[in-house]
Amino acid sequence: MDNLTHALAGALLGAALPPEHAAADGRDMPYRARAVYCAIVTNLPDLDYLTLVGAAPFEALNLHRGVTHSFLLAPLWGAAIGGLAWWLLRKRFRALELMVLAVAGLLLHGVLDLLTSYGTQIFAPLTSRPFALPLLFIVDPLVWLLLGTGVVLAWRRSSVAVARGGLLALAGYVALCGAFMLRAEQVATAVAEQRGWTRDVVVFPQPLSPLHWKLVVVDGDHYRTTNLGILADPFGGEPPAPLAEDASSLLRLWRSYRSPDALEWTERHRYGADPLMRGFARFAWSREELGGFRRFALLPQLYALGNDGTDAGCGWFTDLRFELPGVANPFVAGICHGPVDGRLSKSSGWRLADGERPPARGK
Repeated sequence: MDNLTHALAGALLGAALPPEHAAADGRDMPYRARAVYCAIVTNLPDLDYLTLVGAAPFEALNLHRGVTHSFLLAPLWGAAIGGLAWWLLRKRFRALELMVLAVAGLLLHGVLDLLTSYGTQIFAPLTSRPFALPLLFIVDPLVWLLLGTGVVLAWRRSSVAVARGGLLALAGYVALCGAFMLRAEQVATAVAEQRGWTRDVVVFPQPLSPLHWKLVVVDGDHYRTTNLGILADPFGGEPPAPLAEDASSLLRLWRSYRSPDALEWTERHRYGADPLMRGFARFAWSREELGGFRRFALLPQLYALGNDGTDAGCGWFTDLRFELPGVANPFVAGICHGPVDGRLSKSSGWRLADGERPPARGK
């Protein structure tokens, strides 16, 4: 999730977990101080970005949400953070309280990230496998609204009950998204059975509404994708009027999600639409230079073929998980078969297409 969500959820958590009984020495953290402390701590796992500087190409994608997000290591990190806070705050509050709040905040961060499609290594260092229960889009304004309202009300009233109510509202929203995910899976499975496709389906939450889902039917190297809006067709079953050329990207994105009876499926191939070029794309994808991206991509697909302005032949790959209509995919990996002495040959070297973008969208 985004850092605003982490901060708001952490603030509610801190406000919702006061000590059961006031300490005799008066060293319990005040209500609002607990909220601020947890809001800060809940964001700390994302400091792993600082450790990714200088990582091998695309390895940062696999290292992020690693050991700092681990459920197994949360007690260790929480003890260290709480101890440091205890020292920085000149021992004004109890060390154990600071440590417990830190552990709770770190676990909350991991849970929220687990609910997105990126993947989180919750069992590191025992395994680097990323786990995901993709119920929420990584940026969800409805989550901001729920949490923000809870934080404002809890802050103004200094109410533990209100803070806990805000967290319960978030849990209810997540449960509702879970019901929508099951419905999206049912729609994808029903279409696959009706059309004789494989029943290997995956679904991913999409922006703008919890009713928006990407459906993907996976059959080896073939994908069939569509964008589902779970509610009834807003166009009443009629084809929507064409969009104006200057229509906003948000409007175009909204209009791409259709009801179960009006879905428009797109067929894709992992190595592109042109069978004659799939050999090149397959070999390019297997190169060790793309090893980091290959480990990261759950649904890899050739984005485009082209060149980098020289005689080099290049292929760019993306992950369908993060593809949005009309929005540039943030995860694109390119590799080029470069010329030697101005000519291509079988001995020509391979290199990453650093900083170069594909010339056009491919399938």
